[in-house]
Amino acid sequence: MHFITLDSETDFDGWRKAARVLALNNVKPSDVSWRVAGDALELFEPTAPPLDPSNGTFNVPAKFVELAEVAILHRNPERFALLYRLLWQLRTRHDLLDIATDPDARRLCTLGRPCRLDHAGRSQERSPDPRPAGGNLAALLRQHLQPRPAEGEGDAGGNAEEVPAEPAGGFVD
Repeated sequence: MHFITLDSETDFDGWRKAARVLALNNVKPSDVSWRVAGDALELFEPTAPPLDPSNGTFNVPAKFVELAEVAILHRNPERFALLYRLLWQLRTRHDLLDIATDPDARRLCTLGRPCRLDHAGRSQERSPDPRPAGGNLAALLRQHLQPRPAEGEGDAGGNAEEVPAEPAGGFVD
């Protein structure tokens, strides 16, 4: 078991350096225990052999790094282990963050920033503001809740009313 002690609750650089050395030495996430300096030590803590600070490299998606920098600020005590589990898997599965059924990827979205999944299960970083440019949400709701004529039906003149798919002002980002 490898016991990693970080300098502070938000020591992203320390986590990143330790995680890199662990991953390059093929240390499984289940063989790592993370803590912060000043936390109580575990009883009968075994000592693991020191790891070789290897010069190897591996790549992970930039999205992971962005989410990890925010997630490490969260107060969840399991965040360091979660991030390392994901890093361990992302070395070979670069699409893991886009898999809606992966519990670790979902948890990172929760810790990293507000995140929603589209109908196909892909994560999206933010949702567009549903209000039209004028900010009148009531007008948007009235427009979309209006009954639409059945196909082939229309007004008295036989013309079907066309309802726009998007409000005139578009969505506000």
